[in-house]
Amino acid sequence: MPNRPDTLTVGLFNDSYPPIMDGVALMVRNTAQYLIEAGIATAVVTPRAPGRCSGAVNVVQYASLAFPGHAPYRMGAAWFDRTIPRRIDSIPFDIVHAHCPFSSGTLALATARSRGVPIVATMHSRYLEDLRRAVRVDWVVRWFLARIVRFYDSVDEVWVPNESTRSVLESYGYDGPITVQRNGTEMDRPDPITRDRLRAAGRKVLGIPDNRTVALYVGQQRVEKNVGLTIGALGRMKRYGTPTPLTGLIRERDRLKELYAASDFFVFPSTYDTDGIVVTEAAAFAIDTLTRDASFRAELGGRASVDLYRSAREATAEAYERYTDLVDRSRTRREAQYRAITTRSAAQLEARYRVRRVLWRSESRRSP
Repeated sequence: MPNRPDTLTVGLFNDSYPPIMDGVALMVRNTAQYLIEAGIATAVVTPRAPGRCSGAVNVVQYASLAFPGHAPYRMGAAWFDRTIPRRIDSIPFDIVHAHCPFSSGTLALATARSRGVPIVATMHSRYLEDLRRAVRVDWVVRWFLARIVRFYDSVDEVWVPNESTRSVLESYGYDGPITVQRNGTEMDRPDPITRDRLRAAGRKVLGIPDNRTVALYVGQQRVEKNVGLTIGALGRMKRYGTPTPLTGLIRERDRLKELYAASDFFVFPSTYDTDGIVVTEAAAFAIDTLTRDASFRAELGGRASVDLYRSAREATAEAYERYTDLVDRSRTRREAQYRAITTRSAAQLEARYRVRRVLWRSESRRSP
């Protein structure tokens, strides 16, 4: 049974969660941690993956299968897990929030309907591009895309992190109402003393003196991230004597903060992402972003982005070099114009959950 009117229990459903590291997984974890700190009971439901889910979040994992060619991701197999109904039934959800339309979204929708509670779904990714790479059969791609649209048609409220994602979802054929609810990060803007300490630690990790300009890329090494563009450009810069250290996988958020603080600008070459949480994190450290995606540049606004409009590696390297010439190493860093998420937007999320629950109850009373 749902809780009393003055309490709230939230279920966050997604197909990935740390130790799998991607933007949506981290955003779900950030959301769960904020809600728990705000005194809201929260559970995350996700497919089981190798590794340990650490932290104070209640994580309910269900059976999964290997996803060939897409490691470390897993295919959820809730139908194969006899224990998942009992474990979900033990949590008195008042509202369910799906962050993926696949196995976790299907489970979230079934949970909401069986409980008689509202379900919100956020669209995060360009699923059409994923399907085309994975399937490569046009009619199968169209079938899966139609199922995705039907999923969003089936929920009570659809959210997107920005206007760019709204356009993507509408291009898939969804024509229902859409609410913009921006994603958040737990990284707060550091004070000057903390920033200097983090910067010194990050420069030490990278082995780069403070009088050299650092460009930072944070993300997966995957084709859809267009990372080849950056790697090729960095290779050219290395021939000019510019150091290009590769750190490998970093799971420790404190270490990542050091690298953000140590950097002078951020590189975001992806034309796939609809809302990169790493750009929000960079903005929290007042770092400008270089990006190729026109719609994402519009979201960033003003001087917070620089157009990498040519895809040739040489042109991109030249763009990096021109940008570093503009960096005044002795200046006080200006505030990035792209917003850094604060507890204010997180509180907005909580308020929207409560409003959605009130609306659901009102609609239920009017139903015959």
